[in-house]
Amino acid sequence: HETTRPVARYFYGQGYTVFSEVPIGKSRADLIAYKREDKSLLVAVELKTKVAQLKKCFAQLMDYGTVADEVYLATTPGCVIKYLTADIDEINPHALEEELHKCGAGLLIFDGEADRCSVVVEAPASQGLRSKTRDWLDQRCEEILSEEVPIFPWSD
Repeated sequence: HETTRPVARYFYGQGYTVFSEVPIGKSRADLIAYKREDKSLLVAVELKTKVAQLKKCFAQLMDYGTVADEVYLATTPGCVIKYLTADIDEINPHALEEELHKCGAGLLIFDGEADRCSVVVEAPASQGLRSKTRDWLDQRCEEILSEEVPIFPWSD
């Protein structure tokens, strides 16, 4: 998928295994990146390509922050520009970054045609909260990894 591929590849390149459409709270994360190190690391990603979607995603990002170590919004450069210039009379070049900060999320920019993704705003570390949902997600990720079932065909 043109929107998912560059973001999934970015996390694969960082040593993560990537899962799609994972339920978290009242929301469903487009991608979860999972890595085992000294402890498990879990990153939740919400992909948005339209301004209307972008304006509604902040509650989802907050949901993800209750269980993930890091949370990212992934979007296109064009979507960011449209978001920042939606109200031409009151342009605030920091509006998106301010909203992400309130949600405890970072920003990934991707280009589906070029198959590239990069971090523009680093996600802050979570407060280290653990929950039954996080324990379930860790367990499910471990089960899938033990089955050695590829989540995406582009794991290179």
